[in-house]
Amino acid sequence: IYLGWRYGTSDHEFYGQFSFDLMAHELAHMWFGDKVTCGSWRDLWLNEGFATYLTALSYRYLKPRTEYLRIMREIRDAVTGVDDGSIFPKDTAQVNRLFNGRLTYNKAAFVLHMLKVKVGDSAFYGACRKFLTGPRAYGFATTQDLQTLMEQESGQNLDTFFMRWYMGEGFPYLNINWIQKGPSMQVTVKQRPSHPSVPFFQVPIPILFQGNNRDTLITLYPNKL
Repeated sequence: IYLGWRYGTSDHEFYGQFSFDLMAHELAHMWFGDKVTCGSWRDLWLNEGFATYLTALSYRYLKPRTEYLRIMREIRDAVTGVDDGSIFPKDTAQVNRLFNGRLTYNKAAFVLHMLKVKVGDSAFYGACRKFLTGPRAYGFATTQDLQTLMEQESGQNLDTFFMRWYMGEGFPYLNINWIQKGPSMQVTVKQRPSHPSVPFFQVPIPILFQGNNRDTLITLYPNKL
C-alpha cells in the first residue's frame, strides 16, 4: 500500500509526518493510484489530482466548512498565480514537469471539482465508482477512460471540457459590469483567456442579485466570445 514519502532506496514507504493533509492524500491513493493507476505518465493527474481533490473533500466532511472553503481557495490561487500551464504534459521525460504541484496536483484537483459541478454529483460519483470497480480495478486507466465513464453517467459530451481544461493552458479572466435602470438590470460579461491555446472557456458564472425583500441567484452560461 502506498503510504507516503520514500526514503533512501528501500522499496518500503512510510509516513514522514502525520499531518491531516498528508494522511488524507496518501489514503486516497489506495483507490486512485493503487486500486487503479495511471495508464501512462500523461495520465498521472488521475492519481495526483484525485488524491489532492479528495484531500479537500475530507475537509468538507470532517472539518468546519470554513476550512473546506479555505483549502479550495488555496488550490485555486496556486493555479491562477501563473497564466500558462496545462495538466497534459508534453514532455514526459521531465520528472519535475510530471510532478508539478501547480498543474498535476492543484489544477487537476480543481478541474475535477469543476467536472463534478458540470455533470452533477450523482453522475460524477457514479462514474468514479465504475472507474474503481469496473474492468480497470487493480489495473490501469487513462484520461479517456474517465471521460467515457463521465459521459455515460451524465449523458453529456465532454470533448470540449477535456480539450479546454486538460489539454489547454490557463484559465479565464472575467470582467463583469452592470447597469441598473429602475427595476431593470443589464449585466455584461467579457472573458479573456489567460493563454492563447484556449480561445474561450465555457464556464458557469453565478451572480447574486440582492433586493430589499428578496435575493435571487442567477447562473449565466456564456457560450461565445
